[in-house]
Amino acid sequence: MEKQNSLRKGIFLGVLSAITFGTIGTFVNLLGDYGMSTDALTVILPFVLTIYFGIVIYLRNKQAFKIPKKMLFFLIVLGFVGFDGQNYCMNQAYIKLPFGLVAAIMFTNVFLVMIGSRIVFGNKITTLKIGAGVVCAVGVAMVLDLYTVIQTGGFSFDASSLLWVLGGLVTIAGTYVGSKYAMEKEIDGLVVFFYMNLFAVLVWWAAVYSPIQMTQDIVNVIAAGGLPTFLAYVIITCVICFHLWAAAIEAVDPSWVGISYSFDPIVEILLGFIIFNQTMNGLQISGVILIFAAVCFVTYLDGKEATITATNNV
Repeated sequence: MEKQNSLRKGIFLGVLSAITFGTIGTFVNLLGDYGMSTDALTVILPFVLTIYFGIVIYLRNKQAFKIPKKMLFFLIVLGFVGFDGQNYCMNQAYIKLPFGLVAAIMFTNVFLVMIGSRIVFGNKITTLKIGAGVVCAVGVAMVLDLYTVIQTGGFSFDASSLLWVLGGLVTIAGTYVGSKYAMEKEIDGLVVFFYMNLFAVLVWWAAVYSPIQMTQDIVNVIAAGGLPTFLAYVIITCVICFHLWAAAIEAVDPSWVGISYSFDPIVEILLGFIIFNQTMNGLQISGVILIFAAVCFVTYLDGKEATITATNNV
């Protein structure tokens, strides 16, 4: 029963995190209308998370900031590779390839997470995991209308494109597995994300977008009347999303959290339909239903197996 509750809790938290993260496209568009650049939005996320997690940890237990030097170095690398590396690879991929194609390919990181979890934690790669991953990957491709994207063409999937896509896949999977590894070393999940985001934002400030530029962008948005939208982005897409993500990673095998993120594109297209009057076709609606069905089936089937196992052990 404990295993059942842990899986359900992890998937539930993962889905909620994915739903809140699915708002990022909407906020990018809305805040862009107020003059905020993509670079500013990219660096604001780890900046906000560093402040938020830092305050929460300080109020809960100041001693939690003290971690072994080896783990501190590990989190420095993870913050640099997992966040800065991921963003750089993703941005390069988006320049060369259509958004829908990149997003669909990036979802397949769940299979790398499964392999990584097997190597690092000894977690089994079960038929249920593989099946759920494949079904959700198909659902994501349908939601993103990948067939139309490919048919439209106008892009070249060359060696350079492949390099950036693979870089994005590896860095995303590394973030999932690496953060779980740190938590397995008995470091609080919030502490893990505090240090990851702290070092990520320091590198981003030094190499890409200075704190002065970031501050100027925020001031410009506020002056243009975008404060409510900016605060909504900070609260929903940054704070709530990643607090839930940290809790989900702590609760369950990171593979399941990755699968839960199939809800991210669902929220994106629904918000596009509601706010920006974008269209939704039958294939996309079918993809939404497929993802819902897959995640519900996983929680039902795993719960049933856990109940049978508990009964047999009595």
